[in-house]
Amino acid sequence: MDDRIKKAPGEVNRSSRQVEADARTDVPLASNEQRRRMFQASINVALPVPPAMPGWHCVWLSTENRYDSIHQRMTMGYELVKADEVKEWADSNYRVKSGQFEGCISVNEMILAKIPEELYQDLMAELHYYAPADEEQRLKESAVLPEKDRNGRRLGSIEGDGFSSTDGDNRHRRAPSFA
Repeated sequence: MDDRIKKAPGEVNRSSRQVEADARTDVPLASNEQRRRMFQASINVALPVPPAMPGWHCVWLSTENRYDSIHQRMTMGYELVKADEVKEWADSNYRVKSGQFEGCISVNEMILAKIPEELYQDLMAELHYYAPADEEQRLKESAVLPEKDRNGRRLGSIEGDGFSSTDGDNRHRRAPSFA
């Protein structure tokens, strides 16, 4: 027998991995509320919270994202926030000293932008309420089975359509307010 695997006299057997795993699970898990708080605390740890700008919604935009560029956001109505607009940060290290975004507020590759609150609500309603509802309607229409096959024979019947909760034109319902 190999000396490396030989047991010395009086040596205790190693406990099973299951026993070790059970010992680790004795630690109480965080509740959903605690997890939610931990998640919220981890958001924006690298980016400062911008001061309130009444009538505007502020957001940090990445200058590195090829699929969601600063130029694209500006065509949607976003404006870059100048350091002079935020008195608390006017003389801070957040002011870009030179380059394409000179005078704007920036942290690493992120740049602060603002959009009028009304326009922000319209964009969010379109992107996160109406567009998904339209897609849901398209899926519903494509999932409806024909009553007859291509030879004119009647197909089996279906009880209900399974889509009663998606009926109606979602464009006439009021979209929720976005924070």
